Amino acid sequence: MRRVFAAAVLAGALSQCDHVARRASIVYTTAAIRLSPNPVRFTLQRSFIEAYKDRVTIAANFTVDDAPSGPSPNLFDGDMHFAGRAPEVGLRMVAEIVNAGEEDSAVAQVRRAAKSHRPIPITGAWRLWPEHALGAPEVQGVPIPALENAYPDHVFEIHPVLTLGGLGLLGTIHTVEGYRAGG
Repeated sequence: MRRVFAAAVLAGALSQCDHVARRASIVYTTAAIRLSPNPVRFTLQRSFIEAYKDRVTIAANFTVDDAPSGPSPNLFDGDMHFAGRAPEVGLRMVAEIVNAGEEDSAVAQVRRAAKSHRPIPITGAWRLWPEHALGAPEVQGVPIPALENAYPDHVFEIHPVLTLGGLGLLGTIHTVEGYRAGG
């Protein structure tokens, strides 16, 4: 009986980990933004705004600079984030494959692209998302050196990735088993 109770308590505690981690991330980001001497600033080129103002998706030749060894656990969202650059965007950026654990071939392509630094064709929903933008102001079109980690400061994301190197990823867009969304 004690083991069953202990297992139930552990299961309940683990089910709250995603909520606690998400809350900690929100608190950290809020504090970092408030303590930062500079607000998030980025400059976009007028031609980019005109080209994409009424579009949900973007197609780019994405050079993967860094990627984790695999997707995050479903408990946290099951996505695979990877960092890089694309001439079509001209900003430091990340892309995310949702439910990446279901797409071993896409994960393998991203890992190969991170090792070779050869551009890989990618399409997906684009967004200006200064979730991790605590550094210097970003100016679209200024040369960008290779990014040094999979989670760099950035204001631009392709999330979700819909195609990657010829692979269709629409089937990955669904509820993540084991993940409880919300802030």
